[in-house]
Amino acid sequence: MIYFLLVWLLLTMASYLLGTFILKSHFSQSLKRMGDRVILALWLGVIILANLFLVISLILPLSFGVGIVIIIGCIFLCLLSSTIRQEIILLKSRLSLNYLIIIFILTWLVALFTTKQVTWIESGWYHYSAMRWLSEFGVVQGIVLTLKNLGITSSWFALIAPFNGQIVEFRAGAVINSFIFLVTLVHLSLSVWRGLRGKAYLCDWFAISFSCLFLIYLAVSQEMQLILISLSPDLPIALLIGMTAWAILVDRDQDLMISKESIFKQNLSFVPFLLGTGAVTIKLSAAPLLLITGLFYVWQEKKSIGRLTGGILVIGLLILPILLVGIKTSGCPLYPSSLFCLDVPWSLALEDTQEFASKTSSLETWFGEPPVGQNSRLWFITKWVTSRSLNLVMMVLALLSLVSFIWLFQMLRKRSPQGQIWVSALGLLGIIFIFLQGPLIRFGLGYLLILPALSLATFLERKLILKNKFLTRLEGVQNTRKVQVFFLLLLGALISIGLTSSNLLLPSPLASKTFIQKQVNDVIYFSPLDGACWASALPCSRSINQVRLRNPDLGIQGGFERTHE
Repeated sequence: MIYFLLVWLLLTMASYLLGTFILKSHFSQSLKRMGDRVILALWLGVIILANLFLVISLILPLSFGVGIVIIIGCIFLCLLSSTIRQEIILLKSRLSLNYLIIIFILTWLVALFTTKQVTWIESGWYHYSAMRWLSEFGVVQGIVLTLKNLGITSSWFALIAPFNGQIVEFRAGAVINSFIFLVTLVHLSLSVWRGLRGKAYLCDWFAISFSCLFLIYLAVSQEMQLILISLSPDLPIALLIGMTAWAILVDRDQDLMISKESIFKQNLSFVPFLLGTGAVTIKLSAAPLLLITGLFYVWQEKKSIGRLTGGILVIGLLILPILLVGIKTSGCPLYPSSLFCLDVPWSLALEDTQEFASKTSSLETWFGEPPVGQNSRLWFITKWVTSRSLNLVMMVLALLSLVSFIWLFQMLRKRSPQGQIWVSALGLLGIIFIFLQGPLIRFGLGYLLILPALSLATFLERKLILKNKFLTRLEGVQNTRKVQVFFLLLLGALISIGLTSSNLLLPSPLASKTFIQKQVNDVIYFSPLDGACWASALPCSRSINQVRLRNPDLGIQGGFERTHE
């Protein structure tokens, strides 16, 4: 727990300062409310850090020392700016004692819940291996030849790598997922606080609705609980989809912004585009997010060629690292997609790449051929729905999204609310994309929650736009001594529980696994008996064929290439 808290503190400082620096120096508009600026800065800072680590992994291994130097360097450089220092002073003056206590309570709760043993099977299959390669060697050429999953590039693994290496015995796999979950809870509490005071806008009601729907699903879904306590990029993608939709709604409400027009700086309409691009660097399932936010940005800035050109160049620079990493690890910039794949010595055969991609997107691969005389589409849908309970939940959420869209259309067609239209388009396109490319709920949870959350937010805004007597009483009570004493007692109880935990210093260790050492040509590797590598020594794979070292003098750090035996 203590290790998580220390890493979170460093991440909070670095991401907040980086995000604030971007918002202050590159945008002509600013958010009026301090809380909005903080939450947005944290998300932007996390995205910047993740991609910065990914760039550095092309040159250096992402060891603990490298990670700490980068984090401290970013903090130091940002603090050189007088504008940043003034923003910090203003933030300190706005933080109330009650809200600080709430943040401490949320932090301790998340630490208690997430410092358990990582057991999510996909982390065992390749997340840990991908992270360990980055931590010990950086980006290595041709590692897709040792394990097909390792061709999948994610800036999320780069962000985790420095903080989950041998120095902590690979125990801290959930350290970044839990951090971004904590940021979401802080955002939720801030929005609820505003709602209770009668100062909430549509974006606040959306943050409440989306976060609460996510928490309900988290409470009932064992799969999502396992994903939270893991290295999986599915969690940040789900939360980032909601955050991007929130940013679109914020941008459409001029009451929340301060404008200082400048042809040399971006408007806040660029923020959703940045968030969408950052999501794609984490996982390609965020492609609809990038498309909708890109169209939103172009629509908003269509009359400003200068800003539009500059923004697109920035997006290109942000995407470039994952393309370069993809080419180096697999020969395919968008792996597992075979689009633009290069025929190089360290790449898989094209048919192998296509076969691997079909395993996550093709119902034919999952269920085989339908019986003769059966309607193939109806047969596949029936098999998919009945194959696991979460598929039924996914179908229900999709139908609920459709109902929500119809209701929103009826409610809003006379008002032409631009923000809701773009958010609705994001939800619809995302659902269609996930059903076509990989119909698993963990891939598309964020999209499935968008329309129900927007409908609920629209309803709450209409019903609670004026303070009633109940809210007035709550506002009068919120700063009383009794409330503070209650919060302090709760925090004390949580700390007492944490002090008696076996995970006080570090999370639970990974379960021990058995491996067999094997060799193909000059490549010595470790084969797991149960198929999952976890944090095994590298390279790890169930079976490696027709592979050799590209540079035997450098060993596995020099990369791999195909043989034609």
